[in-house]
Amino acid sequence: MYFTVRTLFSSLLKQYEYFAILTRVELYIQRDGVSARKLIEEAHKILGEYKLSSDNYSAGSVAASLLTSQGNVYTGINIDIACGIGFCAEHSAIAEMLKHRETEVEMIVAVSSDSIRPPCGRCRELLFQVDAKNIHTKVYLSEKKYMTLNALLPNRWEPKLG
Repeated sequence: MYFTVRTLFSSLLKQYEYFAILTRVELYIQRDGVSARKLIEEAHKILGEYKLSSDNYSAGSVAASLLTSQGNVYTGINIDIACGIGFCAEHSAIAEMLKHRETEVEMIVAVSSDSIRPPCGRCRELLFQVDAKNIHTKVYLSEKKYMTLNALLPNRWEPKLG
């Protein structure tokens, strides 16, 4: 295969730009005294196994915490039961936020007992559909690394209006 220097440089530049978008890192985000570390701590407070009607069902093995644009923190846990009718911790935290008539999320994190978990596609889509401004939400992948929802949801569903 034959490449010109210009073709090779152009290809490398595109790869670099794509990589830069996907790896935006901010070492410490703090808004009104709430940092990623604080959100992680809040999620860990509610993490744990909750007793349900069957040993085959679980709740609380994943917990989420989010910070709204108004500076409030909301938390939630997952529910994993038969027939796929459970839901993710992020859904639970978003529902708690909605009960307080808020929709805009500044940052969000989900944790299990041993790691920070990225949101699934369903949770990413829910964040966007609750409020289109959430496309700028910082989704934490570790205590010091986040990606925006925009980077994590490049091919989002958008209704055709009109």
